[in-house]
Amino acid sequence: MFEINKKNLGAFISLKRKEKNMTQKELADLLFISDKAVSKWETGVNIPDVSLLIPLSDILGITVTQLLTSDNENKNDLITKEKVEDIVKTAIVYSDKCDETRAYEQMNACKIIYLLSLLFSLFFVYLNYKNKYIIDEMNTYMILCGFLGAYSCFFAKLELPKYYDENKISAVSNGIMRFNMVGVRFNNRNWKYILKFISIWSSIVMIIASLSQYILGVSKFTNMAIYSYISIIAFLISLFLPIFILAKKYE
Repeated sequence: MFEINKKNLGAFISLKRKEKNMTQKELADLLFISDKAVSKWETGVNIPDVSLLIPLSDILGITVTQLLTSDNENKNDLITKEKVEDIVKTAIVYSDKCDETRAYEQMNACKIIYLLSLLFSLFFVYLNYKNKYIIDEMNTYMILCGFLGAYSCFFAKLELPKYYDENKISAVSNGIMRFNMVGVRFNNRNWKYILKFISIWSSIVMIIASLSQYILGVSKFTNMAIYSYISIIAFLISLFLPIFILAKKYE
């Protein structure tokens, strides 16, 4: 299959745009997209969606084949029909791939909240172990939330593959994250809200788990069986119910 060089394509788009004396914002406005998307094309992070190839080529004053091959010369009559078909198929395959941007590439308040809550929790973990206030369930919750929060804040892919937007899919596989919720349709409209919720939820639960463990230890609370049942139910409901609601709301 023909190989699209994203760096060369991005440089070619940038060159042709500048030849037209257009800014990234002006080009983006003509295509009804964000200037950030144009920036990603020109830096080789992503390539234009297949639906934008024709209008983009028209605006830049080149053919689609010239665009995909990053060829500024008018030699398209020398390209065989098979080669053109191969180029088009490659463009379609690339357009079906999701944006590979990871959460750590974007700074937001959720990351700061997570890091502060992690420090807070570790402080109380130290106090709990020092005073022998150890509750296994609370430590398990903190570890799970620590991993989930770190992943959603720093390592999760911010975009799902495009086929999620075109089909009803109730399962998500995004790195270590695995969700399968019957009756829910995951897509790129609700995924960003779900990631944001998970990062905030993880931060809150880490604080509650570490602090409650300390309070229970100080108060000499002994009826741990009831506490264990209540905590596991609260843990599961507080995680999955909001995810279900967010997924349905922005479905």
